Amino acid sequence: MIFIEEEDSEWDEFTMKVFIIKSEPEEKSPFDVSGVNLNISAEEILQFIQEGRKY
Repeated sequence: MIFIEEEDSEWDEFTMKVFIIKSEPEEKSPFDVSGVNLNISAEEILQFIQEGRKY
């Protein structure tokens, strides 16, 4: 998304409009990270958890 900032400028006898187009800073969560595909199923994840609880 962009927003436009408008400024008035004087130049000799003319008044001109200057438009500055700036991109809006993205507000991302620090928890918005790329995932890692490990190619394991939900069943395998549950097996790992069960094995970890044995020890």
